[in-house]
Amino acid sequence: MLALPGGVYLYQGEELGLPDHTMIPHEYRQDPTFHRTEGTRVGRDGSRVPLPWIADAPSYGFSSTGKSWLPQLGLWGTHSRDIQQRNPDSTLSMYSKALKLRRELDLGHGSLAWWPEHDAEGVVGFVNGNVLAVMNMGTEPVELPEFEILCQSSPGAMSHTQLRPNRAVWMRIP
Repeated sequence: MLALPGGVYLYQGEELGLPDHTMIPHEYRQDPTFHRTEGTRVGRDGSRVPLPWIADAPSYGFSSTGKSWLPQLGLWGTHSRDIQQRNPDSTLSMYSKALKLRRELDLGHGSLAWWPEHDAEGVVGFVNGNVLAVMNMGTEPVELPEFEILCQSSPGAMSHTQLRPNRAVWMRIP
């Protein structure tokens, strides 16, 4: 998405790779949708939970008392910003790198052309300026050209010239 031209919007927690908190006990729910539907629709409370900033702080750095307006998931400590900032392979690091490249390469003001050179099932590719963005949503690795890798969705997304399943890569077209 960040390689596409136009504006982008990141949802709260997306840059940390946070899962949606779908198991909030009903007594904590605040979304009017939940109350208007008598609990048949849970609403958006799961995406409004305070972000984890500091792994070992009360309420993950959101309050000194350990209380927040909605309960946070216990596993979120591993996704906290302070932990991810120190890890070059984290989701936060990948987003930071992609956003930096987006600015440097002016991708927001770029162009869009579908990459017709690959017809493997589950593979989508497009070109914006001199950047080729490829997503492999299939089950098998796909062969890509030997271009410079600018950004990858996860460490080891590429194995030599093959993009692994469930991965994405940005490459510079020479």
